[in-house]
Amino acid sequence: MLTLTVIIPAYNEPDVGETIESLLYQTRAIDRIIVVDDCSTDNTGEVARSYADQGVEVVSPPANLGSKAKAQNYIIDSITTDLVLPIDGDTELAPNYIELLIPVFEDPEVSVASGCVLTKRQETLWEKARQLEYLLGFHWYRSIQQMSNSVTVCSGCCTVFRREFLEDGFPEVTLTEDIYFTWEQHIAGRKAVYVHDAIARAAEPTSLEFMNKQLKRWKCGWFHGFRLQYPRLLRKHPLVALWASLQFIETVLAPVVLLLPILAFFVLGISFGQIAFWWLIGDLVTFWPPVMYGCWKRGYSPLKALRSYPAWYLLKMVNFRWDIHMFVREMILVPLRVVQPFTTYERGKA
Repeated sequence: MLTLTVIIPAYNEPDVGETIESLLYQTRAIDRIIVVDDCSTDNTGEVARSYADQGVEVVSPPANLGSKAKAQNYIIDSITTDLVLPIDGDTELAPNYIELLIPVFEDPEVSVASGCVLTKRQETLWEKARQLEYLLGFHWYRSIQQMSNSVTVCSGCCTVFRREFLEDGFPEVTLTEDIYFTWEQHIAGRKAVYVHDAIARAAEPTSLEFMNKQLKRWKCGWFHGFRLQYPRLLRKHPLVALWASLQFIETVLAPVVLLLPILAFFVLGISFGQIAFWWLIGDLVTFWPPVMYGCWKRGYSPLKALRSYPAWYLLKMVNFRWDIHMFVREMILVPLRVVQPFTTYERGKA
C-alpha cells in the first residue's frame, strides 16, 4: 500500500483548523500530517498544535522562509513516504479526495496528480468570478487535457507528488512551483494526472488588492516557466507545448480581441447592439456549456453562475492586465536585463 505525508505550509492561516479537520476525516487514512508554521504572527501554530493528540506534527523554522516552496522544502528531507501532498492552509479537501487520487499512482509513470478546484466561498465579487473561472477551466480545458495525457498544471493547493521525484525538493526558481514541476515531469517523460471527481475547495482573494497580488505571482511564474522550459517541452511533449502555445498566443492577441468591437463600431459601422449580440452568441457557444455542466456536476446554482457573469468579465480584465504586464517583463525586459525577475512571494490575502 502506498504511503502518504501531507505538508501544510502555513503563515497566518486562520482557517488551518478547517484544513486539518478535512484531512483527519478522509476516507483513506493519511500516514503523516505535518504543519510547517512559518513563524506566524497570529495563533496559527497554536491551532495546529491543538491537534497533536490526533497525530498532527508542527514544526517551525527559526525565521520566516517567505514562500510556500521554501516552507515545504524545510522538512522534505524528513519525509520517507511514497507520496507527498502539500496543501494550502486555507484549502479543504472533500472526504474522498485522497481515496480517489492514490490509485492513479499504481501506474509507476505517474509522478503528480490533482483534482478539481472550486472556491471555498462565493461571497465577494472576486470569489464569484473565480468560481466561474474554475467551472470553465476544470470542466473543459483540464478534462480535455486529461483525455490526451497533456495536463498543463496540477494545482498547487492540492497536488499529490511521488516522493522519489522530489530529490531536489520543490522548485524555488519560480513563484509558481506547481506549473514548473508539472512541466518538468512532462519533459522527463512522466505523467501528470487530473482526477475529475476529487474535489478541493480553496480560499480565494476577496478584494482587488489581493487578487492583483495573486495574479501578479501567477502570471510572473507562468511566463518565467514558459521562457525557461518551453524549448525542452516542445521537444519532449509537443501536445503540452501546444496548450502552452495557445495560452501564449491568447495573451499576445488579447489587445486585438478587445479592440475588435471598437474597430467594428467606428470603422465598419456595426452597431453596438449587433456587436453585443454576436459577443453573447460567442459566449453562449464556448463559455456557457462547460460552465453549466460544471454547475450540474458540482451542485452549484446555475442562477448564481448567471449573476456572476459580469464579475467574470471584470476578473478577465484584471487577468488581461497582468498577462500583458508579465509578458513584457518576463519575455522582454528580464532577458534584456533591463529589470530583475520578481522573487518575492506575495500572498493573495491578508
